[in-house]
Amino acid sequence: MQPSTFTIFHKRALYLASIANTLFASTAALIAYFIMQDMLVCIMFIIDTVINLILTYFTFKKPSYRITALCMLNNNLFVLYGWYASGNIHNIGNLVSLVLMAQGHIMLNDKPKIVTKVSIVFGICLALLHIFAFLFPNYIVVSRPEMLLFDLVFVTVSYTFISFTLKKYSDQVQEEQAIVQEQKEEMATQNEELRVTNEELTTTREEIMSQREELARQHQVLQRTNNNLLLSINYANRIQKALFNSSRNILKGKDSFLLDIPKDIVSGDFCFVRELNGITYIAQGDCTGHGVPGAILTVIASEILDRIIVEKKSWSPKEILTFLDAEMNYRLKEEGKTNLDGLEAGILAIDSKMDVALFAGAKRPLIHWDSEKKTYNIIRGTKKAVGNAQNVENQYKENIFRIQKGDRFYLFTDGYVDQFGGEDNKKYSSKRFYRTISELSDIKIPEQAQVLLGEFEEWKGDKKQIDDVMVLGIEV
Repeated sequence: MQPSTFTIFHKRALYLASIANTLFASTAALIAYFIMQDMLVCIMFIIDTVINLILTYFTFKKPSYRITALCMLNNNLFVLYGWYASGNIHNIGNLVSLVLMAQGHIMLNDKPKIVTKVSIVFGICLALLHIFAFLFPNYIVVSRPEMLLFDLVFVTVSYTFISFTLKKYSDQVQEEQAIVQEQKEEMATQNEELRVTNEELTTTREEIMSQREELARQHQVLQRTNNNLLLSINYANRIQKALFNSSRNILKGKDSFLLDIPKDIVSGDFCFVRELNGITYIAQGDCTGHGVPGAILTVIASEILDRIIVEKKSWSPKEILTFLDAEMNYRLKEEGKTNLDGLEAGILAIDSKMDVALFAGAKRPLIHWDSEKKTYNIIRGTKKAVGNAQNVENQYKENIFRIQKGDRFYLFTDGYVDQFGGEDNKKYSSKRFYRTISELSDIKIPEQAQVLLGEFEEWKGDKKQIDDVMVLGIEV
């Protein structure tokens, strides 16, 4: 622990004051011994006493310097006593003054062992001097011999007091040094802990940097992989659009619309249209899943539908669904496992020459607008999906009804009606969808796609689209 600025300043001030006081007392002693100017010595002793009292006052404010203050106060008593004893004996008092000031100077520099040694030597010399003066008065002339005994007792008591205070001061210094040493050891331990911590932090920082570099490298790999996957999916989207391009072209030649909103780049919903022998076949399907898995199923379903309608020349939607179900089960069935993949589909066959329409649905309905009665009819599909072993019914049902010019048909997947949104974040629902379709009777069929798209976006809002959406409308 480093001493405070105030402590250093205080210590140096006492140090300089002690030196000045020692020099002053030494000068007074020399004058008294060689010149014998008692009045001058008295004045100098008085000045010396005042200086000591001032030092005593200031040093008492700091606990660590109170012993020095006591020595200085004792010095004052010696100075006064030495002057009172007069004759040669006051030189002894001067000698006491010199030694005590030297002791104070040494104590300010924290040298208790030197102080003890000086005190012992001084005490012995002082005692011998008194004994010699008392036994041999002819050699040491003393004006007041009766004071020698008192002087000896006084000096002995003072020495005892000084020795006791020095011992106490020495113990205090040792305790403070022990505390300082303990603090140094504690600081050394803390420094070592800080060094170890810094090394650990450095190691951790290096590991973090290494991990950051590895993450950056992995990010680049993932970015590259993602770009490659995105390119592949975009290419798959172009293939999927090309595969159903002929179907879209057929619809464009009729009063119809096709609202297609994929959840991802590629879609699991599809619309397959073929014209054969005056009959228009429209199949709309919703394959299991969405994205790439669903898109693969649309390709398989499209290829099977094309073979059934074109090669087998099957005109019944019920038969088409039956063949499609058998083929999908055959292709998708895994050995030892129950097939859960497949699709929901609605197939509409329109014979404009016979003014007849046939419909069969695999868990998908058909909405029919009767232009004569100005009413909407909902034809439910069979509760049997295509290519899925978990079906409620075993056979598909077929509906047949006569049509006339102006009739409209709507096929749709469940992505529209299952979308969450609105103020309460609920599903759009089939009931609301049927009501929306009924409100479109006065709008031309090609324009209905924009109305349905706006309704869907408004309902969805900022919610995430949950599935592929496809709605098909056609007017005969």
